[in-house]
Amino acid sequence: MYKLKCDNCGEIEHVLVDGYAFGDTILEGVMFKVYLDGDSLRAEVMPNYAGYFSELNEKLWLQRASKFVNETEMFTCSICKNDIDGPGAI
Repeated sequence: MYKLKCDNCGEIEHVLVDGYAFGDTILEGVMFKVYLDGDSLRAEVMPNYAGYFSELNEKLWLQRASKFVNETEMFTCSICKNDIDGPGAI
């Protein structure tokens, strides 16, 4: 079972990831929230970026955000905003 963890904050409900990490410049600065959903990860676009997705394939980018967090274990803590990466983060 997954757990999202921050060295400073312990177990956290969701993490943040900048879309640049998996979408290059098309998603640079666009932030995603990634949550635990049972035994998998589920992403959503931060509300202030929702309008930007009116011309993009939102479902595709949400899948890529979840996959990125799962495979690389690199993200930002939603509480302290520190970057987290490495084994044990998930």
